[in-house]
Amino acid sequence: MVEPGNIYVEYETELEETLPEKIRRNLKKIIAVVAIIIVAYFLYYYFIASLKEVEIFIQGMDDAKVNNARIEIVSEDGKTTLYKGEGYTNYTTTLREGTYIAIVSAPDFLKKEETIEVGGKEGGSFNIILQKDLKTKITSFEMPQRIYQGQKLNVEVILENTSAHTERLELLLEGAFSELLCEAPSSISVQAKSEETVAIKCTVPEEISIPRRKTSTKKNFKVRIKYTGKSKSKDVDVFLAPEIATMPVKFNVNPTTKPKDRKEFRIYNKSRFSVEDLNVYFEITSAKENDPAEVLSWLRFTKETGEEANKTTILYIPGKDSETLNIELSVPTDAKSEVIYGNIVINAEFLAEPIKTPITITISKEVNVGVRVTASTSIVSFTDREIGSDKLIYLRVYNEGDLTLNNVRIIIENPGECTGEWLEPLSTSVIDSIEPKKTKELPYTAKAHAVGTVRCLIKALYESPVPPNELQESDVEVLEIKVRET
Repeated sequence: MVEPGNIYVEYETELEETLPEKIRRNLKKIIAVVAIIIVAYFLYYYFIASLKEVEIFIQGMDDAKVNNARIEIVSEDGKTTLYKGEGYTNYTTTLREGTYIAIVSAPDFLKKEETIEVGGKEGGSFNIILQKDLKTKITSFEMPQRIYQGQKLNVEVILENTSAHTERLELLLEGAFSELLCEAPSSISVQAKSEETVAIKCTVPEEISIPRRKTSTKKNFKVRIKYTGKSKSKDVDVFLAPEIATMPVKFNVNPTTKPKDRKEFRIYNKSRFSVEDLNVYFEITSAKENDPAEVLSWLRFTKETGEEANKTTILYIPGKDSETLNIELSVPTDAKSEVIYGNIVINAEFLAEPIKTPITITISKEVNVGVRVTASTSIVSFTDREIGSDKLIYLRVYNEGDLTLNNVRIIIENPGECTGEWLEPLSTSVIDSIEPKKTKELPYTAKAHAVGTVRCLIKALYESPVPPNELQESDVEVLEIKVRET
């Protein structure tokens, strides 16, 4: 039996024990409890908490339909297969948190290996996108480096099919193409082992976005083969619509006195940025008396080098600057009198529509060509007593036209009646040349050949100086030679 006084002594001793002393006294018990808790947590985590339900959804790129997909999930090192499935596009399994590799395949699609992190950012739900197994690729994608508001442009895509069979596919226009208005073929057939060029026509809207107070912005345009990741892209500068101004050009020519004229044609670039590769040429819209195609040949752009052409290219005009072209008009002698209308056309890839500047050609007068023949007398009279004698007369040839005539010949239209026995040139019947509005005379002898009257029909024959330089003849001059009996 314990005495009451001793009980109080032991209780007081325990009260006097410090916390560190208690921990030391119960350390083994504490360690054992902590160890049990840790083991229990790891057992819980490994067998319960670390297990995650994993869902894998298999899809075709661009919503392509996938059938009979196969999946295999292996460890990160690829040595252990943890799951296999086939025949579906959605699979569900249970995996511990960690990193794995999902290997997915399906008929007509490329096999894909994708790393999945179970318990990571995506938790346990994964979408795996498959690409179609197409052998065709994009080898080239061409569009202008600079495009402008309102511009109509051509985009060219070259496809190459390396397989042994024809492939049908579709092109997708992505990136900044969404801001353009484009017409692309819905289906393209690329023959085996060949290339196919696809032309795409686009229009740049006038309201395409460009940052305020900027003249241009850079945008990325991308072309991709649908259901695949095969693509080409290009960074292109998009500019405001250019401002180009010109002034009408007027010519006034006369084929006789002023067959040539020269004018300056100035092109003003009012934009704050440069413009490049301007093609300049002529068009004739109205010509009734002259052939429009021939009129085009009368016009030339001339350069200091002496080079001439009816079309030219301006490579570069800086912003707020101008370029001057010299235009020369040279009309031929056969140009007909009229007012001809047309345009000086400026065209470039970046222009929504060609810029047309009116050009007017006034041909104030036509070249006149004509010859008149007269005799110094219209009747030469003899008596029978003068048979065998002759008289001198002159045949006068008057050039009524505006151009010099060469090789004018006097001919007798009725040589069977008016023979050389009645009328004969004293020296020659040919005039080498006659200037405009001038007259030349040729001496002839009229003879008293026999009693009677002979009518000589005289005219001039000459080559027209106006193309096509055909032979022309004057009106007939009548000369009578009379021999009367006495």
